[in-house]
Amino acid sequence: NVGQARIKQRTLKAPSSELYKKSCLKRLKLPLGIPSIPIILVIGDLASLDDDPQRKMLDYFTQGILRAAASVGALVVDSGLASGPCNSAPTPEYVDFVRKVCILGISPGENNGENNGENNEPLSRYHTHQLVISDYQGFEKQQAGFVKAKLGMIRRLAGKCRVVGVFVNNGHTAFSEIVEFTRLNFPTVVVEGSGDLADELCGAIDSGRSDNLHVKEMLGTNMLMKLNSDCKPADLAALLQLCLTVDLVGLNAMAK
Repeated sequence: NVGQARIKQRTLKAPSSELYKKSCLKRLKLPLGIPSIPIILVIGDLASLDDDPQRKMLDYFTQGILRAAASVGALVVDSGLASGPCNSAPTPEYVDFVRKVCILGISPGENNGENNGENNEPLSRYHTHQLVISDYQGFEKQQAGFVKAKLGMIRRLAGKCRVVGVFVNNGHTAFSEIVEFTRLNFPTVVVEGSGDLADELCGAIDSGRSDNLHVKEMLGTNMLMKLNSDCKPADLAALLQLCLTVDLVGLNAMAK
């Protein structure tokens, strides 16, 4: 079921200057009521993982992230790539439960495999919506500008609702995204055992220190939470539901 296509997938290409306009949302055709909506941002990519850990991460999505999104009526956002953690169909027992969950991929232009550039990668056909920010070409060029435009769109869609991140493995803009995301005071669940950068961040969370200045900054925000490698998808679902309904980070700070 990985990479299952959607006949009614909605794809919109627009420059970053258009993202703030109401006409952009109308053209994207997200469900009524957006904004405002709770958002789960999935950061990272599975391309570098072997089959078994990749399958485990896809289970975290289909049985964890999707369950949490359906429970609180959240929108799921990621890179939109076919190699991403959100490119998998739900298991049969959850199909009806998660049917109304929308999955939005946000990617830069010239990354959908239609051209022959070295940075081009195919977009997922499983997502319900794809937004291509056309004035950025590939993930490597103008990375900071693309990340800010992407997170700006997420903040607009969320409105006054809560936003939480899930960090998996590594990826083109993964580190830049989690740095900016925590600067916005959004909590992020880092999945232990999901890949190199995620495990490095989990080690820093455990020790409370890092030689990397950006990681030190993130630790100082208290916005990073570790999901232990032995946790089940249901554990991730429960944690995300909490983050989207209560100020879990604030409660933890008060407890300390």
